[in-house]
Amino acid sequence: CALPIWILTPLTGSVLSRMEGSLVSNQRLTLRAETTNGAALLYWFIDGKFQTSASATARAYWSLTPGPHTISCCDLLGQSDAVCVTVK
Repeated sequence: CALPIWILTPLTGSVLSRMEGSLVSNQRLTLRAETTNGAALLYWFIDGKFQTSASATARAYWSLTPGPHTISCCDLLGQSDAVCVTVK
């Protein structure tokens, strides 16, 4: 049985590295999810704080910040998925 929403990227447990000397605006992570419930819009949260919304078929982006993070994605029905990542 498929989940109504699942995060494709990043994968849970990923360890991501920031590039020294690179502009913060250039250090973004692509957020992608897939749905089976027909949701048109997805809402992305980082550590429980709203980050952005995007069409279910579009990519969203997050500027990397150091530390452990929980990235979650949900639709208007409250169906969601979450992954944990670490940024070094």
